[in-house]
Amino acid sequence: MNARRLINAFIIIPFLMVGLAACAQPKVPDEHFYRLDAEMPEGLSAPLFSGVMMVEPFRGNGLTRERPLLYSTADTPLEVKQYNYHYWIDTPTLMVQDKVVGFAREANIAETVITPDMRILPDYIMNGHIKRLDRIVGRNGSTAVVEIEFNLMDAHSDRPVLMKNYLVEEKAGDDMPSTIEAFKRAFTKVFAELKADLEAGS
Repeated sequence: MNARRLINAFIIIPFLMVGLAACAQPKVPDEHFYRLDAEMPEGLSAPLFSGVMMVEPFRGNGLTRERPLLYSTADTPLEVKQYNYHYWIDTPTLMVQDKVVGFAREANIAETVITPDMRILPDYIMNGHIKRLDRIVGRNGSTAVVEIEFNLMDAHSDRPVLMKNYLVEEKAGDDMPSTIEAFKRAFTKVFAELKADLEAGS
């Protein structure tokens, strides 16, 4: 009888140890998902460009095409890392395209603003390259950095109407919500500058 109890103990104890080890594991952090937002500039009284403007998905490098938020530190600005539990709700290439469509419509940049899935021949094509969309973590808060190259082409003549790089940095606090708000302010400034340049060059 004692031998049987001893055997049962040897069988049960490993399972108890596994259960206790599982209970001792730290809780996995919650995942956080963020929208990309911006305040749109005031709409023009008349469209800047007649006809149809198509906004294509924006290009990005290997990291800016992915959903995890990116960051570097002030001490190592050339090293870029991904957050494990902080994500955009979509890929930045598509989110920026969506915001540019909203900007062009609300600012009255063209008579009609579409995306490629509508399969309409455009008069103008807007696209660009997301060069930076990352957070710099410093000793006294953080900074949201947005750098995007915008290209607007005349689809009939292949003539460039606008080709310009926009770089905006906005200070934020130590927490992620303040950084997301800083990204919003940065994109608000980018769209205000883009509108002014389009007006000047139209």
